[in-house]
Amino acid sequence: MKEKIKKILNWINRNKMVLIVLLIGLGLFYWSEIRPFVVYRSCHKTAVNKAQDFYKEKYSYKVEEIKKGYYEKDDYELYYKQCLRKEGINK
Repeated sequence: MKEKIKKILNWINRNKMVLIVLLIGLGLFYWSEIRPFVVYRSCHKTAVNKAQDFYKEKYSYKVEEIKKGYYEKDDYELYYKQCLRKEGINK
């Protein structure tokens, strides 16, 4: 068991630069590809919920439309852009 650990540690020592470059590459990939996708998805959900809530307040007499989850496009876009700016994505 100790020999396996020694082999792994020796391999890591020989390949430090490769591992560092690989970790930096994975971090950049996450930051530029995966993180924005997650932020867009969460901002969409947040914007829909906030726009629906605002629609309920504004048009409390439109019961059927509220039940169906209606919201105004302008309200959605406002909340969506605010969320993106808050998360550091300007669009």
